[in-house]
Amino acid sequence: MSMKQIETLVFDYGGVIVNIDDASVVKAMESLGVTMFKRLIHFRKIKRLIYQYINGLVAETVTLKEMLSLCRKGTSTEDIEEILKELCGNLPVERLEALVKLRKRYKVYLLSNINNTLWQKSVSLMKQLGYSTDELFDDVFLSYAMRKEKPSVEIYEEMTQLTGLNPATTLYFDDRAENAKAGRNFGFQSVLVKTNHLEEHQEWQDINKNIKE
Repeated sequence: MSMKQIETLVFDYGGVIVNIDDASVVKAMESLGVTMFKRLIHFRKIKRLIYQYINGLVAETVTLKEMLSLCRKGTSTEDIEEILKELCGNLPVERLEALVKLRKRYKVYLLSNINNTLWQKSVSLMKQLGYSTDELFDDVFLSYAMRKEKPSVEIYEEMTQLTGLNPATTLYFDDRAENAKAGRNFGFQSVLVKTNHLEEHQEWQDINKNIKE
């Protein structure tokens, strides 16, 4: 399919629009007293809790309480929350500038697995850089608000119903293989993004070139 036929762009947030540093998760855990030894023993549990926290489908208080049992004595849920806010990552302003331009030609949507706390912090980051979500996206679809998460087909269906987009003319950018695959199965033109390296992808270069032409 040529880029000329693309009408809609759907972007994941973490690792695609914002640069996420996985090492910061490990650093955050270490500062809470979750030692390497504990991480090895509780690997599955930690993975589930981080996933659960980020997606926001389980009440954050419940997830934080469960995380507390892994941290050093004397840690509070507030301590955990403060540290987890650091997971918001780093937002390159050039990507935001590009999104504003892309909206002149395409419908642009955000589809993200994220919780309320991280999303509010992300909105503040955008504001600090001089952008509101209304300027950047035609609409945002967030797991915690929809009570659905990628890669379940329901989240793609709901976004499609609410926007009226045509999957066949939609370019979908996500940096998780299972999400990109679910998007492809749903009928999108799916691009598996190398985490934090959106600019390296030909599809991104092509849609931006289309704007300039």
